[in-house]
Amino acid sequence: MENATNQQLTQIMGEIQSIKSIIHQKKPVLHILLHPKHLKIFMLLTGISVCFFSLVHYYFEQRYGSFSASPPPIPGVYYFLAALVGIVLWCLFFVFWSKSLRKNGGKFTGDHAWSGVLSFRVINLILPVRLIALVLIIYCIKYEMLFYIIPTLSIAIGLQFNFLGCITDTRNYVIGGYWFMTTAVIIFLNNSIPGSLAVLFSLGCGSLLFGFLPNPEK
Repeated sequence: MENATNQQLTQIMGEIQSIKSIIHQKKPVLHILLHPKHLKIFMLLTGISVCFFSLVHYYFEQRYGSFSASPPPIPGVYYFLAALVGIVLWCLFFVFWSKSLRKNGGKFTGDHAWSGVLSFRVINLILPVRLIALVLIIYCIKYEMLFYIIPTLSIAIGLQFNFLGCITDTRNYVIGGYWFMTTAVIIFLNNSIPGSLAVLFSLGCGSLLFGFLPNPEK
C-alpha cells in the first residue's frame, strides 16, 4: 500500500514538473527577455551613480555659486568620471543581462535574444519616443533651455518603461514608468528646482525604485 502511494506521488510530481515545463515554454519570449530581474543590479548601480554625481554637482554649485565657477580641474575631472562611469555601467548592463538570461532562460542567448528584444512591436513603440525626445533635446540646447532636458529625458524613459510594462504585463516597469513621468511633470511645473537635484529626484530615485521593487512571481 505504501509503495503504491509513493508511486502515485512520484507520478503526480512528474506530471506537475511536465506542466511547469510546458507553461515555461509557452511563456512569451519578450517576458523572459525583459524580465525585471535581469536589470535589478544595473538599475541599482545606475541609481547610486546618478545620485552620487548629482549630489557632488549640487555641492559645488552651492560652494562656488555655479558649477562652471568651480576651480578649473573640478569640472573636467567631474565630466570625465561621469562619462567613464556611464561607459562602465553600459558594459555592466550587457554583462548582467546576458548572465541573468543564461541563468534563467538559457535558450534565449545571442542573436535569438537580440531578435526578440528588437522585434517589430518593440522597435515601433520605442523608436518614436526616442526620436521625439532627441528632437526636443536638440530644441532645448538650441534655445538654451538646458533645464528642460531633464524632464524630457524622464518622460521618454517613463514612456518606454510603460510600453515595456504593457508588453510584458509587468508592474515593475509600469511603476517605474509612472515615477519618471510624474516627477518630470513636477520638474516642469517647478523650474526653480536646481538641475542637479531634479536629476537626483527623477532619474536617480527612479532607478533605485526599479532596482528595489520585488521581482514579479510570474
